Amino acid sequence: HPKIDLVAIVEPNRVARFLFRRLTKIPVIDDISRLDDDLYDSAFVLTPPSTHFLIVSNLLRKKKNVFLEKPLSLNPNDSQQLLELAQKYNLLNPLV
Repeated sequence: HPKIDLVAIVEPNRVARFLFRRLTKIPVIDDISRLDDDLYDSAFVLTPPSTHFLIVSNLLRKKKNVFLEKPLSLNPNDSQQLLELAQKYNLLNPLV
C-alpha cells in the first residue's frame, strides 16, 4: 500500500534473517526491542499462535495498532485481555 512504510522485519531465526537480508532491502532485526518505538505505529504479527499473547500484549501496551493472524491466542482469557488492552488504548481491534 502506498501509505505504508515497512520499517523493519523482526525475525529471531538467523537463517531466515540472512535470507530476508539477501532478498529485500528492508532492515531485518532479531528482536523488536532493538527497534525505536518512534519509527512505527503499527505491527503485523505473523508468528505461531503460542507467541501471540506475549508479543501483542507488549505492542498494545506501547499503544501500537496490531494486525494479528488467527487465532488471537490459544487461551480464551488471553484473547479477552488482548481485546481489553486494545479497547483501553483505543487501538485497532486485534481481532483482524
